[in-house]
Amino acid sequence: MECSTTAGGNPNLLSTRSHRTWLFCFRRVALFALATFLASCSDSNSPATDQTQHEFLQRNLLRTSTETCEVVSESLTLARHEFRQQCGQAPRDCDPLGNTWRCSSQIIGHAGPPSKILQCRSSGRTLSLAKANYASSCNLPRRDCDRVGSRWLCSSDKIGFNAPNQSAPPSLISFLEGLSVAEQWNELGLAGVRSGLARPTVTTHQMFILSAAMYDALAVYHPTATPYALSAQYRQPSAVHTAENKREALSHAAYQTLIKLFPRYEADTGHFRQHLRTLGYNTGKGSTGSASYIGHVASRAVFAARRNDGSNSENDYEEILSDYFPESYVPKNSPGAINQLNEHEAGFDPNRWQPLRVPTGLAVDGLHNPIVDELNINSFGDQEFLTPHWGAVDPFALASGNEFRPSPPPQLYSDAPYIDALGNESSNHEAYLRQVNQVLEESASLDDRKKIIAEFWADGPRTESPPGHWNQLAHGLILRDNLDMDQATRLFFALNGALLDAGIATWEAKRYYDFIRPASAIRFLFAGEIISAWGGPNVGTQPILGENWSPYQSLTFVTPPFPEYVSGHSTFSRAAAEVLMHFTGSDQFYDGVTVTAQDVNNDGLPDLLGEHIAPAGSFFIEPGPASDIILQWPTLRSAADEAGISRLFGGIHIQDGDLRGRALGEKVGVKAYNEALQYFNGTK
Repeated sequence: MECSTTAGGNPNLLSTRSHRTWLFCFRRVALFALATFLASCSDSNSPATDQTQHEFLQRNLLRTSTETCEVVSESLTLARHEFRQQCGQAPRDCDPLGNTWRCSSQIIGHAGPPSKILQCRSSGRTLSLAKANYASSCNLPRRDCDRVGSRWLCSSDKIGFNAPNQSAPPSLISFLEGLSVAEQWNELGLAGVRSGLARPTVTTHQMFILSAAMYDALAVYHPTATPYALSAQYRQPSAVHTAENKREALSHAAYQTLIKLFPRYEADTGHFRQHLRTLGYNTGKGSTGSASYIGHVASRAVFAARRNDGSNSENDYEEILSDYFPESYVPKNSPGAINQLNEHEAGFDPNRWQPLRVPTGLAVDGLHNPIVDELNINSFGDQEFLTPHWGAVDPFALASGNEFRPSPPPQLYSDAPYIDALGNESSNHEAYLRQVNQVLEESASLDDRKKIIAEFWADGPRTESPPGHWNQLAHGLILRDNLDMDQATRLFFALNGALLDAGIATWEAKRYYDFIRPASAIRFLFAGEIISAWGGPNVGTQPILGENWSPYQSLTFVTPPFPEYVSGHSTFSRAAAEVLMHFTGSDQFYDGVTVTAQDVNNDGLPDLLGEHIAPAGSFFIEPGPASDIILQWPTLRSAADEAGISRLFGGIHIQDGDLRGRALGEKVGVKAYNEALQYFNGTK
């Protein structure tokens, strides 16, 4: 019988979650102790005593039909939450009751609550590529892969002829429950991101277009605000600046944008259309000047404004040439630079990025770990630089992608002086060795907490990429500060403008410096040597050959498919934190009080703002952790800093890739926020 009030030894959990756990835990411990006492005082061979104990436990621990507890509330999330508070356990059943929800300790009807849609999908031209793409973008176990048209699709759900219907039930989709209308459309955008290959740069572009369309739909219902793309001729008279008109215009703008950004997701689920109808609207454009009409033209204007922005979105964001990048990217080091003898070929440059040859999982070693079999071309895929043209995409606020380009990373074999991000002075060569060795030291000292930090921030717990993750985190701030629809829409506009620019600035530096990843640097520096490091899933820290080193990542992912410097996580996260801090007027994040509307860790309880509880056994890469681990971020900046350091724990970045990414993100975030203010104030 276990009922831990410290959840993994954290003494702060009792005070921060007592309103959800203490009564339940106290009751269960007391009853269990009493039951144990009865057992110890009885004759173990007495049938009557056995029956008495059985009835006692059934009545008090299992709650039979003679003891019913019920709660009615305005939403499913609140009903579940209040049931746990009042009844001391999870409800057995919850059903809609008119415009409310009823949760009970008994089965109360045939209509079950909407089930959460936890799904991740990824596609590729071949089965091996689809599997490799899935492994690099999804943190859910792969269940099925099928041919769909001319491509292959891999999914966390069955997708063959007998696949379950993934359409949402008629009521609101459960992951939208408790969110305001602006958040609901933002969340549906994130669902679209999660449904495919969540590419960080592409996510910023998609979420900015959505946010800009929603913002423009409301800007023309404001006396002075400047729309991002929509002509001022559409500004509406003050007499129609009603909450209902704005809600309708925003919803149509979001719907029209989402069906263009994520047509496959909509074809598979119908969620966008269903939600529009749930809000009481049809898909028609409406008469000129109507709220629905404004939503349509706002979406169209934003797409037109970004049509030739250098992203090549119309061709799935494939690399294109430009005045800034007149030639296609060609890596200096090839994926085959390490031959069968694990020796680096002549000409290998340890200062330049090496695309990796990544296992697909079709070939495994004796421990069932994925490996590359050079004689089986389906056992691996070679990395390609993801969106190498991104540094030339038109920014939101920056003058260009190189406006805040950071100073260069350390160079191996160079005696030139180098000052690192902490102010330490040495030669380039010494700094390179020191920072690569730091990655090895972190690898050897990984504990459960560091592993959870590495996994939590990798692409967000819901696999929507780091930019999408920060959109999800913003939902709790909107709830805490009671932001209305206009304010929430403005927040998303500023946030996603900053994230768009953070991606552009980061990718400009990545291509300009083309710096090597730790995975390649360590294998080069320590080839033939025995090093102490994480030895792979389930084996912990081991003495291993340097050429066999792998970061704490999925073995079918290893390292992101683009150069190291600077860290995208660090830049995205700090830029987001700066915008959220300036917009809300506070750096505070965790407060121990604010209960969000979402249950990201799927423990059956709404999450506290600024906190993530990783349950025991929830590791993705290997078994563990042994007990619950609690991550808390008192400030937005501390959350951003942890996102940055997580990449060092995960073996993805060196120190300066992280720290200079944070500095870059701060500059980008401040400039993007000030740019957004000009739109809000009508001075743009």
